[in-house]
Amino acid sequence: MKNVKLFILIIALIPLLSSCWSTQYISLQNKYNQEWKGSSKKEIILEFGIPDRILDLDDDESVLVYENNVNQTNVNGEIGRRDFEAESITKTERQQYKEFYLDNNKICYSVRTNEVQEIRQSEPVRTAILVGSIATGVTLITILNILSRKQ
Repeated sequence: MKNVKLFILIIALIPLLSSCWSTQYISLQNKYNQEWKGSSKKEIILEFGIPDRILDLDDDESVLVYENNVNQTNVNGEIGRRDFEAESITKTERQQYKEFYLDNNKICYSVRTNEVQEIRQSEPVRTAILVGSIATGVTLITILNILSRKQ
């Protein structure tokens, strides 16, 4: 009977091992604005280093521009197979930037960026399957306990 319970528990927990994750991307622009509005040019340079470019605007205002290239590789195919062959490999390069807008007193009043933060989240459907599987396993074990007491 213990082997049957263990088997049922393992079967119920399989979705836990195969749960799927999705990735969500969130813009960092609001975060940078909250953190850097009101900061001096010196504070920004101390944190990020010498800017790649400095743009002069009207009325003695300026923009500190930081740029870098980001390479990303996406592989599509069935990774679980032994004879894995990628159906397609996509390599992309994109430029990320941060722009700190400074007023005539060299104080930051706005930040623009296209940087994003990746957040991995489980898919709700997989989570529901996982919870349902665990509940089923617990229910089956409880029923087996009741049946074994009657014998």
